Amino acid sequence: MNISNLGSGLLFIALVLPLAMQSVNATSLDDEWKAFQQAESQSFTDFRSAHDKEFTQFLEQHWEEFDLYQGKTRDVTPKPPKAPIVKNWLTSIYDKIGEVVFDKPNKTKHYKDSGLFFGHTINGVTFSSIDFPDLSHPNNKKLAQVWKHLSSVNHDKILHELNQQKNMLQLGDWGFYLYLDYLLQTQFPVENQRISYLWFLLNKLNYDVKIAYDKSQIYLMIPSSITLYGKSFVEIKQITYYMLKAKVDQSPLLSYPGKYSADNHNLNVILKLLLSPQAKQSHAH
Repeated sequence: MNISNLGSGLLFIALVLPLAMQSVNATSLDDEWKAFQQAESQSFTDFRSAHDKEFTQFLEQHWEEFDLYQGKTRDVTPKPPKAPIVKNWLTSIYDKIGEVVFDKPNKTKHYKDSGLFFGHTINGVTFSSIDFPDLSHPNNKKLAQVWKHLSSVNHDKILHELNQQKNMLQLGDWGFYLYLDYLLQTQFPVENQRISYLWFLLNKLNYDVKIAYDKSQIYLMIPSSITLYGKSFVEIKQITYYMLKAKVDQSPLLSYPGKYSADNHNLNVILKLLLSPQAKQSHAH
């Protein structure tokens, strides 16, 4: 055997073998990392499924009748005029607000008719389809069934798109609620169905919202750290929940104590964050 050739071969092996080993090790590490990610993802999915299952069981049982209190009336006594010091009128008029007044029902249908949301052209988000039970006479079993069906569908992509839209349009919490209601109107024109889906989505987006029902209507309710004048409310575990729609009859009103998640927070209705004035378009699909 040629000594020169043998030496060249050994040198080649000495150079290539470590590279090959590194490649094998890198592939092995990649496989381990992917397996770890899949295990973590599955673990989170299992945890979320278990939590939704537990909440569904809770909804099947723990509904109570609550007293409905009439909305408080804002003090309209004339006050002495005082010239404000205006730094920036768009922000200063909200800096002094200690409460929010909703004297008239929210008007969102004209946004749908015009195809615009406060002047912004919006591409519709396709929400998951659900075979809703008959909600013309709602009860706890039907609402638990709604939550069970919705939670069985992966909403991660939709929730991500909605958060992107919120940031792009510079929406505050109240504007985000109006935006969600606007988006859902086309796909779910039946009000009780739409409110049920709003309830699900807002909870999944980490807002503390509840629903209540009477003999024919479902009502979305939100807590607030400030008084919402003109809105009826219920007291649940020393928290005031305001009804976003007026109740017109005397039938019993039922809701549930507790929250979907301890991390869910109040929907902030202080109007400090305004809708972006620029004519941006969404690209949600």
